[in-house]
Amino acid sequence: MTTHRFTVNVPNPTAQRSVANLFLRMAKRRELNGLALDLPRRPLKILRAAIGLDPCDCGRDKRMTVKLRPYSSLDVYVEIEMASAREAAGIAAVHLVDQRPDGRKGGVLLVAADPSIVDPVGQVVDVKSPCPVGLAGRPYPVEPDHDPSHRLTAPIFPAGREFDLVVPLTNPTRSRLADVQVYLEHLGACDAGFRPVLWNIGLMNPRGVFFATWRVTTAARQNGKFQVSVVAVSRRANPVRLTASIQVVDKEQVANRSAKRRSRSQ
Repeated sequence: MTTHRFTVNVPNPTAQRSVANLFLRMAKRRELNGLALDLPRRPLKILRAAIGLDPCDCGRDKRMTVKLRPYSSLDVYVEIEMASAREAAGIAAVHLVDQRPDGRKGGVLLVAADPSIVDPVGQVVDVKSPCPVGLAGRPYPVEPDHDPSHRLTAPIFPAGREFDLVVPLTNPTRSRLADVQVYLEHLGACDAGFRPVLWNIGLMNPRGVFFATWRVTTAARQNGKFQVSVVAVSRRANPVRLTASIQVVDKEQVANRSAKRRSRSQ
């Protein structure tokens, strides 16, 4: 018997609270034919498939309901136990179906194989009509409530501090965009807190720049590069993710390291 575990992020990109009704449905082999993977042909028997909120123990439930706050997301976990492939490689798959109260239904296909499949290179899936709003430059910090258009020469984000994260956005097209909205989705793995503000920008003129800000508090004694994700949407366009890197630096820790290096060199 082998156990495969999956993590699935369930989003709510709307301004209203939402409920996601999740359930597992067994997939048929022909549903895997469209995947660009070299998959085994032999099906394996699924002994248990369950969904839960505990990454270490999903129990035995195949259905669950989760509540989602506005502009938030939640990780759920799926476990698939299946009989081991004794003679030849085998495969099993399930659908994690996400059904919302308004009738919308989506989800993901989870594929488990024995032996495990080597993951292919990830690819970005294009949307039909992406929002054209883009980044006008790298994100940078300013003091709380200061003019966000006054960019610092070195956009270093301080550790253990509260500041305003500024993300300059632009309309790169030759037409005005209507009903533009943006919100900060996450700050990667830097463990920083931020106030979840939705910016209703409205109209954006061609080549115009809007300085979206969010109040951020970084963790103390932290260094490294982290990925920021901002979601933008406009009228008759699909939401897009705008990603950029930020550098968080604990100046005291950096100064201590520099002092140690100088002492070694003497």
